[in-house]
Amino acid sequence: MNGYFGHDPPKKVIKMKVYLILTAIIAATSCNFGDSKLIRKRLKTEEVVINWYYYSYRTNYSADKIEISDYNKQEKIIYEAVDVVTDIQVEDKTIIIKLYKPSRGLIYTEQPLKKVFGYSIVYDTIVTQREYYNRPMGIKECN
Repeated sequence: MNGYFGHDPPKKVIKMKVYLILTAIIAATSCNFGDSKLIRKRLKTEEVVINWYYYSYRTNYSADKIEISDYNKQEKIIYEAVDVVTDIQVEDKTIIIKLYKPSRGLIYTEQPLKKVFGYSIVYDTIVTQREYYNRPMGIKECN
């Protein structure tokens, strides 16, 4: 028996199946070439943009990075660590980076910045385990 009730499927059905399969493949692979940048949180002020992100590699993931850029396209990595960053906030001219037990994580930042682009940086290490487990998941950024 072939196709539908012993008959060959109509050409329209075959074309529709091919179209749906191609659409699914394009949707699944768009933005998947190479490594994916996953944004956990983005904060914007009148002077700067602060991104908290990591990269998802095929076999692993990178450290969380907190990057600040001004609108003149100057960029600086403020902090970089694995399994430590819990949240970022901006209050007035202060950037607050919340860290969960930094001594247990892998920290790549040797000299954490205290000030950048006119903003003071505070590192808050009084964070609960619940806050750590409730940190945001990354959302894929397509360029």
